[in-house]
Amino acid sequence: MGPRHGRRQSAQRQYSADKLRHNVFLWNLFRRLFFVGSLLVIGGLVIAAMITVVLGLNFTFSDAASLSLVNRVRFRSQQIVSDAQMILLFPNNVTVLQSTTEDLVNAGLLLSEFLANLQFGNASVGIIYPVQNANTTGEYAAIQPSETAIVGAINNISTAVFVSGATTVTADIAAATVVIMAEQAELLLHLNNLNVEFGALLSQQVSTVQTCQYVFMSVILAVLLGLGLFVYIPLERRNK
Repeated sequence: MGPRHGRRQSAQRQYSADKLRHNVFLWNLFRRLFFVGSLLVIGGLVIAAMITVVLGLNFTFSDAASLSLVNRVRFRSQQIVSDAQMILLFPNNVTVLQSTTEDLVNAGLLLSEFLANLQFGNASVGIIYPVQNANTTGEYAAIQPSETAIVGAINNISTAVFVSGATTVTADIAAATVVIMAEQAELLLHLNNLNVEFGALLSQQVSTVQTCQYVFMSVILAVLLGLGLFVYIPLERRNK
């Protein structure tokens, strides 16, 4: 009975020792996997944060360029109205008529170019990602008739002055200036709407980038905390 009982106790102690070693092996394996996984997560988050920031900055710069350009379009439309009013103020001055008509033609070309850059983008002016949503699409569609009418009126004035040789303000020129002033008011209304839309999108883009940075930072800090709890502290205890 004695030798058999001793062998049973020895077997139980061996089993307990084997189980303890197995648990220690699993715990060490878990810590190694956790350490490697944490490094991968941190590396992935750093890369994701860089990509997010770069894309966010690109979209932000593009939206800022759109906001700047829409203000330039507003200024250009006001310049066109000022030129049209100048023609009416000096109806019998051929020098004013010709020089102002040249200014109108140049302003009309720039107006069409700027509006095209806003709608379709142009990397040379910083608009890499043109804003295309339901609001801007509706505003561009509403702007198109006014732009066409203004450019058409400018062409009528240019034809009357430089082709037909008008030296004074004729009825056709006067009618064209009226069209310009009437359509500019409608154009300015939609440009103001675009200005508000671009400003809101710009603020939203900046806020989104900041939020993403906070999320990435929080996850990285949580992973570092886990490394401290499951890897560093047990190692310190073992060394002591």
